[in-house]
Amino acid sequence: MLSQLNWADLFAELGKAAVVLAVVGYFGKLVLEQYLKRNIQAYENELRRKSTQEFKELELRLTERVALAERARERRERWFVPLLGATRDLQERLANVLDKGAYSALSPSYVRQGDWSMNHRYFLASTVYLFGQYFCWSRIVENRLTLDVLGDAAARDGFLELIRKVRATLSTFPMADLKDRFPHAHQPAGGSGGDAQVFALQQRAMGEAMQTGSDDAPRCLTFVEFCRRWEKGAPDEDSVRDLFAPLEAVVSEVRPDGPRWSRLTLMRQALAELRSECERVAVARGGTA
Repeated sequence: MLSQLNWADLFAELGKAAVVLAVVGYFGKLVLEQYLKRNIQAYENELRRKSTQEFKELELRLTERVALAERARERRERWFVPLLGATRDLQERLANVLDKGAYSALSPSYVRQGDWSMNHRYFLASTVYLFGQYFCWSRIVENRLTLDVLGDAAARDGFLELIRKVRATLSTFPMADLKDRFPHAHQPAGGSGGDAQVFALQQRAMGEAMQTGSDDAPRCLTFVEFCRRWEKGAPDEDSVRDLFAPLEAVVSEVRPDGPRWSRLTLMRQALAELRSECERVAVARGGTA
């Protein structure tokens, strides 16, 4: 039966089929390449679009984060640097009173001694001013200290506790109740009548009386402005002498080993802790120590 086949015709037909298959394969390859090319191009375009969108979103988030960090830095410089300065000033005045014998000038009967050109009127007014300056800036910080300024709630609460610790040294009565905050401090015996306090709301009122400027840019009274109000009040303002009377009662005629002396000693200790934290925040977050 094989001998009856026309091999020439068979090979001719097979050749035609091969050509057809080759042509079909060639065009099929072209179609497939075009299809793949279009899909690859579409995929690449989609990747570019998504990458561009993600990049823009990332850029926006980074811009917002930088803006928040910058605003926090500005607030730290606006509030922490003045608070640090007020803390240093009061700490140094307490050192003069407690360590260098300057407490004698807080007595109305003080008479100039030797070469020290000091008088009671100036020393009392300037001492009260330095307390008021601290009350002012600590109050400003308390009112404006948001989470972003220090990073988180724990840091903020820890900082505010340092301010409360300073406040407690003058406001707590009896003094024995300070033992939780100052467990190793000497507690003088009470009941002698020599103690005096400046309660928390009184400290707040003094701080608010010292504050001036706008809500966006608060500042503390200068010493000249304070003295004008301390002595007799500005023409359109009342004297603040009565408002500061509780503080004057604490510092006036203070003597070593008395309860008011112990209060000032504890206050200086608490101010040192607050000052250290102010300096740490300023240095760690790019401020000015």
